[in-house]
Amino acid sequence: MKTHQVKRRRRVAGIVVILTTTAAIAFATDRPDTDPVVLQGKLDERIQLVSGWRYHPGDNPMWSDPELDDSGWAVAFSIMPGTADPPGGWPGIGWFRRRLELAGGMPATALAVRPEQNGASEMYLDGRLVARFGVVSADPALERPVYPNDFVGIALQPGRRHVLAIRYSNSHGNVYIGRARGFALNMRSVESAAASYNRWAYLVLTTPAAFAGAFAALAVLHLLLFAFHRREHEHLVFAAFSVTVSALFVLQISIHLTTDLITRLSILRPYIALNIVSVILGLALVHTVVRRRPTFPTWFLCAAGAGLVAWVWTWQAFRPMTAVLVFLLIAYLEMLRVAVAAVRRREADMWIVAVAFVPLAGVAAARFATQLLGNKLDLGLLSDATLVVLALAFSVFISRRAGRTARELEQRLAEVHELSERAVENERRAVHEEAERRLLEAENLRRTRELEAARRLQLAMLPHTPPQVEGFELAFHMVTATEVGGDYVDLRAGDGAPPLFAVGDATSHGLQAGMVVAVAKSLFQGVDPADGPLAALRRVGGGLKSMQERHASMAMVIIQVAPSLLRVASAGMPPVLVLRHASGTVDEILVPGVPLGTLADASYSLQEVPVATGDIILVATDGLAEAMGVDGAPFGYERIAAELRRLAGRSAQEVVDGMLAAATGFLGAEPPQDDITLVAMVAH
Repeated sequence: MKTHQVKRRRRVAGIVVILTTTAAIAFATDRPDTDPVVLQGKLDERIQLVSGWRYHPGDNPMWSDPELDDSGWAVAFSIMPGTADPPGGWPGIGWFRRRLELAGGMPATALAVRPEQNGASEMYLDGRLVARFGVVSADPALERPVYPNDFVGIALQPGRRHVLAIRYSNSHGNVYIGRARGFALNMRSVESAAASYNRWAYLVLTTPAAFAGAFAALAVLHLLLFAFHRREHEHLVFAAFSVTVSALFVLQISIHLTTDLITRLSILRPYIALNIVSVILGLALVHTVVRRRPTFPTWFLCAAGAGLVAWVWTWQAFRPMTAVLVFLLIAYLEMLRVAVAAVRRREADMWIVAVAFVPLAGVAAARFATQLLGNKLDLGLLSDATLVVLALAFSVFISRRAGRTARELEQRLAEVHELSERAVENERRAVHEEAERRLLEAENLRRTRELEAARRLQLAMLPHTPPQVEGFELAFHMVTATEVGGDYVDLRAGDGAPPLFAVGDATSHGLQAGMVVAVAKSLFQGVDPADGPLAALRRVGGGLKSMQERHASMAMVIIQVAPSLLRVASAGMPPVLVLRHASGTVDEILVPGVPLGTLADASYSLQEVPVATGDIILVATDGLAEAMGVDGAPFGYERIAAELRRLAGRSAQEVVDGMLAAATGFLGAEPPQDDITLVAMVAH
């Protein structure tokens, strides 16, 4: 059973890798999926054929025949991501066919065609061999894979449907481009291809050669500096680093110019080894300039780099460079960490090196991450320029350190004379800071006492026990987000008229909210219940508006509670929720209105809500629905309604306790961001 589960997990993991890489390929290339591929316009932009190929595994010369019926062949990608095989399997060799035609009105057109491949291929147009890239064979001993740099030309005739057949092999199993084993066919106009080739030649020849010469010059310069200052070991390490980088650029040119992949592999091995050596020398250089002994991460990276070099030297074919890329990225980040640590220790001028590492690590992270995901990010000059910036930063830092040493010797005597004055000044400053600290502590203690007194006063304004309302069982609870909350609960009863029940939420916080609550309570207690909820809202709102304080406003809902009927008026409060005992549904009673105290001529409406025995009425301030959980999502009204249905049949106190428990669990260890007030009524 366990064996089947392991196999199933491996299959699922393989499918995820295949889908991820295939999606990356699809979004990174043009996708002329239609068959035939209709070419039109000037064809100045690259057309890359990756999908929509008719594929058949194996090898048969007859499969180049344009009259061959290939409708039974599988439709497949020409790029095989990871270890995935195309439909029908991959025996190391296979045929791919597509149909091409020119759009109506186009003249005879010459196209430049180039495969991006890690194997060998032969190209047939209408059954005629037009190009050969390497030696195609299912036998690794006979196959000669190449990665061509230049284009070949094919001629397309108007009004004719051409058949393009590719005989392709990768019996070595090279995984080179985008972590894939297949090929991508690029097509464009001959003129555009020539311009593209010229740009490519400039980038891969002129620029790396210039960088190689620059780093060689830096190496010579710092070797000379070390010869005159033998104690300055950073010159020697920097010279070794520069020589390594210069050699990397030379090997990079050789790799680009070598189309034969077997020869290119023999160059790639020392290229990867020098990459690893360069970052180890970079780590050594950082530790040398900050004059700190290497730590465990540095020694670990050195050991891991040695293991990677030995592993790469065993390659007989191109392999995914995931381990190497991860190593290089971690090494760059470790260099950045050491440099930033030196900056945090306030080592003079170290920020120059740290700043230079930021673009280097960023570019490396972007390039390596995209390659690990199966894509190829070509940053061109930017990637090489970051190394130049780093080298210049090290040179500037070392030069500034030498000059700073000379200046420090001159300043040493002047500093001795200033020490006594500084000591006196420091002592005076310490006494002053101690006095300010004690004053601040006394002020904080006074404010804490005032806040505690305000909190006790606010709690004293709330009912000490749940009010008794005829026909209802009632319970409430308040959780404040600060020392003084802005929520308000009150009951106004009168002779012969159903009582008024109020729940409010001041729009301000802290002491000001407590003052608004106190004013609202005094205004509400002066209301005659016989006048109804609307008159109560107008009285409280008018009183708050007369204060002429823009923060003296409050959202409030007033409910006149009578057996079997609620009369609800609201001023900016969340909806009242009613859980129907008979149906189990939750009704939202939302009565529109602006908060009290905001508009002098605000109008409010009244809504009558019938209730039956067993119905549960829940009134809550917006602190409950807007409570943010650990994932940043609000508690929300849907969760409140679901929790209310779960509490069906409970007492009013159990409803309040259950809802608070759900909110507390949702918040986790975080305190509420706003006051939460809950009022539950159960109709009898």
